[in-house]
Amino acid sequence: MRREKEGLIMTDGVEVILHAWLPDMQPRYVLVVCHGMKEFAERYDEFATFLCANGVALYAHDQRGHGETAVASENLGFLAERHGFGRVVDDLREVLGAVSSRYPAIKVFLLGHSFGSFVSQGYMERYGREHVISGCLLSGTAGPRLALVSSARVLAGFIRLFRGARHRSALLKWMVFGRYNLRVESPESENSWLSRDKALIRNYDADPKCTFVPTVSFFCDMFEGLFSIHTSRMMAGIPKNLPVFLFFGSEDPVGEYGSSPRKLYEAYRRMGMADVSMHEYEGGRHEMLNETNRADVMSELLSLLDGWSVRKKDEAEVRFPTLSNR
Repeated sequence: MRREKEGLIMTDGVEVILHAWLPDMQPRYVLVVCHGMKEFAERYDEFATFLCANGVALYAHDQRGHGETAVASENLGFLAERHGFGRVVDDLREVLGAVSSRYPAIKVFLLGHSFGSFVSQGYMERYGREHVISGCLLSGTAGPRLALVSSARVLAGFIRLFRGARHRSALLKWMVFGRYNLRVESPESENSWLSRDKALIRNYDADPKCTFVPTVSFFCDMFEGLFSIHTSRMMAGIPKNLPVFLFFGSEDPVGEYGSSPRKLYEAYRRMGMADVSMHEYEGGRHEMLNETNRADVMSELLSLLDGWSVRKKDEAEVRFPTLSNR
């Protein structure tokens, strides 16, 4: 395996840092990861190393306001001066285009986690018909909550109006994250809801690239994006034959302990999507790729992707491996 890193210049002139984990041989297929809020691409090193050992390449970019793309600490948690959510969706499109152009003969898949799963949903809706990706995995995701999101969008907009786009609001932080530990017994950290792996949580808590408070502008962009991607008009843009797999922990507060991704699954099925499936991991929290049973999760995702990789483009409704609860 070898590691590479490069800067990609987006169409608006911003440099986005792209990380690559590449097997020693020609990869069988490629997975592109779109990471979540308050994390960065290199947190996927263990998963990438596992994939490379199995002949699969992984690419992941530090999204705007995150990791090395942020450049300076004051930029952490800030996407763009205008239309930040749409901009990171366009970034994902440009990253996928750059990666796929390097591998014209093999399939490219997308995995979006948490905030990155919302960006990935936006990508599928706006650009899925370009047929760059051959399937999408959504981790730690959530479905339509239009009334709640609409209220949050109004509140964040008022705070931005009076305090400015780069203000870091303790109120918004509490509103989004404040109740996430409610079902965690004796939490040792405000971030215990992420995983049952205590060592991982300690590492997360010690990393300034994970512990910042996002700007008011970021929350406004996220709420705007959540409202947009879950409207019927936008969701109808996803190609009906695109394979989509949702996986999540039963103790993930982002997904309202399983109910919200199930609503998204049901919405996709009602839309007539032929290849949407899901799996709930009993006892798992938000980051299933960083959970105590992550070795099983990685192996099961590899099995799923292997099945997708050998499908013909026009093949519909195949039987995927049954993923058991862990």
